[in-house]
Amino acid sequence: MKARLFILAVCLFSIPAYAGELVRDATVVEVANTNSNGADFAVRLEGGTGICSTANVIVFPESKKQSADSYKQSFSIALAALTTGAKVRIHNFEDDSCNGANFIAISSTS
Repeated sequence: MKARLFILAVCLFSIPAYAGELVRDATVVEVANTNSNGADFAVRLEGGTGICSTANVIVFPESKKQSADSYKQSFSIALAALTTGAKVRIHNFEDDSCNGANFIAISSTS
């Protein structure tokens, strides 16, 4: 019984670590300052893994920003990834929607 409870606890507490990861190790091939004329920006990706790896675009709505600065930083990171070809990891901390990203990280390609 203790083993079952332990396994259940491990599964429950490890889910938040992966929840919301939309894509990992993808290459940004396009950055748009808006998607359908909304208050957002969008990135089109190639490759990578994750629930949005086959989506046409991932959208960063302004309404989901943590702060004005973090939103600008996300756009800048997307542009840097486009320019350098570095891989990105994108999250949506509320759900798994490809239209609600609010985190992007860039990593070295080497």
